[in-house]
Amino acid sequence: MTREMAAPVHVTAGIGIFFMTICTAETGLMQKSIAPNSISEGQVINFTGLFILLFGVAVTVTVALRRISV
Repeated sequence: MTREMAAPVHVTAGIGIFFMTICTAETGLMQKSIAPNSISEGQVINFTGLFILLFGVAVTVTVALRRISV
């Protein structure tokens, strides 16, 4: 019974921590992209930021759909 009661809190806290790590990574990329050394470096930074964001959305949707289907 205790495990069932703790699961929603555990999942919510995990998603919150995951979002904080995504925000930290995006903030670091923003600081790096203020003055890129070349155009190609800026493109790599932008692609990396977009990939991190889409990865975060995919993981969150996967977790949310898993909770709905169970």
